[in-house]
Amino acid sequence: MSDAALLPMSELLKRASCALGKIDQHGRRGVTNPSVNECEAMALVLATLGLVPTLPGEDPPPAYFLTPSKEA
Repeated sequence: MSDAALLPMSELLKRASCALGKIDQHGRRGVTNPSVNECEAMALVLATLGLVPTLPGEDPPPAYFLTPSKEA
């Protein structure tokens, strides 16, 4: 990822929300409207929420979200 990982969460949420708004407003056509920065922000927000990535060509993980550890 780029320097977006260094942005404050409020800015990431703002960018991700803008991307989601474009997709929500235009449906399937809207998936091509978000900017690269907005898409990256969505990915960072999802990763922050614990979504486990599925790499190309691999099977999906047994659990899609990481659960907080008891030590955290």
